[in-house]
Amino acid sequence: MGFFTWMFGPRPVTKDKFMKEIKKPVTAFTAKVPKKVITKTQMLNLSKDQLEQIGRENGIELDKRKTKAKLIDIIHKKLIKNSKK
Repeated sequence: MGFFTWMFGPRPVTKDKFMKEIKKPVTAFTAKVPKKVITKTQMLNLSKDQLEQIGRENGIELDKRKTKAKLIDIIHKKLIKNSKK
């Protein structure tokens, strides 16, 4: 938390940001379906940020403080597990 945020509070939500949240499609059935299973060799070419993004898209929360190899193992195991369901 920065000094100005502490002193004056967080910025107010702008109309544009609020409207983007409203325009998201609402579905009656919200299942977490994995996009696709990516091989470990393909994941090695990605950065930690990109791995985290893939994890979030598939409902996996990652800790970027871990090594890249451990992140790849976690993502790969959970994607394989979700694709078999």
